[in-house]
Amino acid sequence: MMLIDHLKWRYATKQFDPSKKITEEQLNRLKEAVQLTPSSFGLQPFKVLVTNNDALKASLVEATNNQVKVSQSSHLFIFCVEKQVTKEAVEQHVHRTAKANNVTTESLATFESYVKSKVIGWDEDFTLQWSAKQAYMAMTNLLNACAESKIDACPIEGFSPQRYIEILDLTTLTPVVVVAVGYRAKEDHNQFRTKTRKSLEELFIEI
Repeated sequence: MMLIDHLKWRYATKQFDPSKKITEEQLNRLKEAVQLTPSSFGLQPFKVLVTNNDALKASLVEATNNQVKVSQSSHLFIFCVEKQVTKEAVEQHVHRTAKANNVTTESLATFESYVKSKVIGWDEDFTLQWSAKQAYMAMTNLLNACAESKIDACPIEGFSPQRYIEILDLTTLTPVVVVAVGYRAKEDHNQFRTKTRKSLEELFIEI
């Protein structure tokens, strides 16, 4: 099947079957899809918390507008961002880049200086917005990878970041979007609804 066919198959799953779990191999493939997502300067300014802990998932239901699919899911992916892009984060990226390409870090000095001049010193609000955009691209890759593997998923914005911070005891990370992953319940009537989208003519403007 082509990607378009997989995208036609998927839907925002509202009810998961808690008895069905994704395998470790499947989980690793989903993680790899997130890892391979493009990001600005390649910095990947986000972290992804992943849990299949039933007690922890249950504790997050109230903080997710009482959406029980959070506790029903096989795994929960919580995309988080840092409040600042640090000099150390850029330097670590340069070291990884040098190692991957078998070159010296010194040869990437111009690139390192350029990236630092662009991302260091942003105010917190702008940094959070910019980083969240990168996290959303990674979330999209996760949704596509789930569809390709016939794994159900639902992106969730209806949650309290502050309550997540408290429950998960986060210090430097801010949650921006959550994805519940697993397998649809037979009782989820949304799977039988026809997908509704704008037509190509409505959506695109040829210029």
